[in-house]
Amino acid sequence: MLFKEITEFLAPVYENAEGLKLILINELKNRGCYTPEIEQALMISEDAHRGQFRKTKHEFIVHPLRVAIILAKAGYCSPYIEGALLHDVIEDTPLNREYLMRYFSKEVLDIVDALTKKSDYSQYIKELVGHKKAEIVKAADLLDNGYDLWINKALLVKDKAWYEKQIKKYGEAYKMLGKDLPTDLREAMRYVNELLTSTFSGRH
Repeated sequence: MLFKEITEFLAPVYENAEGLKLILINELKNRGCYTPEIEQALMISEDAHRGQFRKTKHEFIVHPLRVAIILAKAGYCSPYIEGALLHDVIEDTPLNREYLMRYFSKEVLDIVDALTKKSDYSQYIKELVGHKKAEIVKAADLLDNGYDLWINKALLVKDKAWYEKQIKKYGEAYKMLGKDLPTDLREAMRYVNELLTSTFSGRH
């Protein structure tokens, strides 16, 4: 997976939820990975995040969609795609594990649980280490959040303290998770980390 190529591919629909959704579904269908469980995860994520927005003012749903696309382009199917689509649902919406248990396997629920922050950020990342499937989904989550910080830096850097804090968090997670990741995800995270660390040096 060349992450730069993925971002270039997504550029025309980067903040377009319907366009991203079509890309994800087509990618999964072409690989025989579009299961009823993934369709259910997509529906629940869309409903749960409806009316929520990111700091960039775009619909929140574009984030889990892009995370799922990153993993699909890297060759992952179930349970990673369900985990990607649902990774913020327990933390950021009224839905809970008991609700998700009606529709998804324990494997998917364990990924979502692991990705739900219950403590400070450093401890949260430490607790992820060793949970291989959750680490992979978290890597894609970090890739999207990190790249979003960089591509929207003109807007987001206006809150410089917040922006610098996010870059620091990304670097911290990269150091803790990077060594355990498959090579393609590790290299993608390194690429995004370099973009972010260059933000205040003026190289980009």
